[in-house]
Amino acid sequence: MFNSADIVPAKRNPLSFNELKARASLWDAEFLEMDPVPIERLAIADAALIFGKSSISLGQDARNRLFEKVGAPATYLEKRSIDVQMVALRDHIRQGGFGRAAKPVLRDGELFTLRCDDLIELTHSEVLNAVAESLGDSVDGLKLSRIDYTDGRLELDLVSSEKAIEVRRGDLVTAGLHIEHSRYGNQATQVQAFVYRLVCENGMTRRECISGDGIVRIRKLPASHPGGKELLLDQVRRLAARTWQNLEPQLRELRATSERHADVPHLLRQWVQRARFSTRTTSRNRARRVPTVMDRLLAAWRDSGAEDTTYGAINALTWIGSHDPELSLRQRRTLSLLGGLLAMSRVHLCDKCFSLLSEPPRPMEVQLAE
Repeated sequence: MFNSADIVPAKRNPLSFNELKARASLWDAEFLEMDPVPIERLAIADAALIFGKSSISLGQDARNRLFEKVGAPATYLEKRSIDVQMVALRDHIRQGGFGRAAKPVLRDGELFTLRCDDLIELTHSEVLNAVAESLGDSVDGLKLSRIDYTDGRLELDLVSSEKAIEVRRGDLVTAGLHIEHSRYGNQATQVQAFVYRLVCENGMTRRECISGDGIVRIRKLPASHPGGKELLLDQVRRLAARTWQNLEPQLRELRATSERHADVPHLLRQWVQRARFSTRTTSRNRARRVPTVMDRLLAAWRDSGAEDTTYGAINALTWIGSHDPELSLRQRRTLSLLGGLLAMSRVHLCDKCFSLLSEPPRPMEVQLAE
């Protein structure tokens, strides 16, 4: 997956990993967790969460987060009346959608979400500290390439000069880690390989569908699990260490794609079809034409020199996935991820890899590192 046009790299004085850890403490401090409340004591009325003598404002953003937490269609319900939304929330609370007890989580004095007291939650600081422990002294060389932090969800791209390779003369790429962690959301914590190409300022995340040691992502565990938090942190350490160790072989594989001859237009059509995009093209002479996905990919390939290698096809996919604002976020993410699959297709490729393309995109909002 490559940086989308609306995700801005942190280029000026990039933060070190230690500076990021300090910021993580501030992000964690944004939220205040109250004591768990038995679910039968919770009530929803007049756009507020009520329990005992306490009443907490329940705005639309918080309602959307609660809908998403229980798998309800937030986009649909947001358009319904407040009365309909209140009925839906009461029903999910009654049916145990938030567990047997829930911790109200506040931000700026208003309800942010309900935390299920049945699950172990890791803070941002705990996740980043576990990554640091797994990398040892190597963590000192990690620098921020991109940051996306909003609503308790953190996504980082980090690179290190310790992991770098020249694909060909003047075309240097560096590698590092892509980290995703949601403080209160349902998403699994992920640590993946990240590759950043300096020539075009794109970054590629390799998403693995399987793992040799059984760890792909770190899912939340029940609070009743013996030693559950330490087990989660150990999984973060192991995944970060394994990802770090595998960076150099992946960089060598990426370099090998620059020596692999390919009929790029044909290769692009094959892979675009696997992503269930149309392979249709439009006539160059057609008045007021709207370029198709294939039009855009072929134009990007020609503009970059029409290199007849697999590397040329990868760069066409990733360029459009990174820099074309006219495509939807879902389209750009899919094309960028497709480029990552193609880059490592000789390392591993199966039907499960392509199933990653169908995962729904998450809404993202940019917050630049200062």
